[in-house]
Amino acid sequence: MRFTGRTFAILAISTLMFGSVSTAALFVVADAAYAKNGDGGGNGGGNGGGNGGGNGNAGGNDGGHGQGHGQGVGKDHGAGKSAANAGRGQSGQNGKSFKATISDIFGISKSKANKAAQAKSTQTAKAAPTSKGPKTIAGMRANQLGSMNAAFNANINAVMAHIANGNTNGPVGAVAALAIADHNAIGAADVVGLAEMFADLENALTQAGYTDVESYFGALNGIEPIAEIEAAREDETALSDALAENGFASLADYDAAVAGAETDPDVDNAIAALGGDTASRTDVTASEPSEAEIAEAEAALEAVTAAETGIMDSWNKSEDATEAQKADLLGALRDRLSDSSEAISAAVEDAKTTEETTGVITEPEEDSAT
Repeated sequence: MRFTGRTFAILAISTLMFGSVSTAALFVVADAAYAKNGDGGGNGGGNGGGNGGGNGNAGGNDGGHGQGHGQGVGKDHGAGKSAANAGRGQSGQNGKSFKATISDIFGISKSKANKAAQAKSTQTAKAAPTSKGPKTIAGMRANQLGSMNAAFNANINAVMAHIANGNTNGPVGAVAALAIADHNAIGAADVVGLAEMFADLENALTQAGYTDVESYFGALNGIEPIAEIEAAREDETALSDALAENGFASLADYDAAVAGAETDPDVDNAIAALGGDTASRTDVTASEPSEAEIAEAEAALEAVTAAETGIMDSWNKSEDATEAQKADLLGALRDRLSDSSEAISAAVEDAKTTEETTGVITEPEEDSAT
């Protein structure tokens, strides 16, 4: 029997595990386990030809040790061999081989299990493929867009051709009309807004008792003391005459004029909105638009409203659309036009030039589809 390091290790462990089992039996078990998967080996004993048989049995319950059975024919000097393939260990239904048990004791199986668990934990789940829904424009499908679907996807050259020809019929013509109106209304809102700010200033000055910004600043600055009134302060009769001659009803009015008026928040805000500053007595810097400029700007904004109405009239699904969907459609159309804003602006200006030089307005063409 070979007393290898492994044999002693197994012997020690077996002693702890089985307690009262005899040393000889433990050696047999150890040698049986040393043969792979519990192959049994018998070594002949004696100095002659004797038959030595070794039977190694490991319990298969819970411990899971494999069973091994081997036979050896003894030769001189005890050199016996186990019969080929005779006595291969078989693990029990609910057990495992003795070698596996030893591996568990030394932590071999746990190490493999830990590596397997770690490898498994690093695997990432594949993302589920996302399904693509139907293409939408302004949040609506093609069947909701109806006639505006073709208009939205029309080549921009078709829109510019409608602009050049003055054709505002049909869905594409309605889009062309929107492009023209938006172009002509550039800056119109600013003109109208500026006119409204001047109107706000005028109202604030009137409410405070002033005719213009200059008179307001003058009141804030106060007047220079009038020598005649100052000299007559001690003479009631002379003071009354001096006040009357200088346009004051009372001495209190005169003193208030000298001290200066209090600022008015509404007037100050209106002045500031137009580029002025009350503290530094800076007048407004903005130029008030003329009546003609205001009228032109208002007309341009009205044309935009009309063009938006034209879009809705050309949209065969507008009656079923919500106000939010209508607004989304107009926004999407404007985004589409903005991609070619320079070309559209040039087409609008060319059409204006042609009209001004020829004096002829191109008659709109009949176009029910585009």
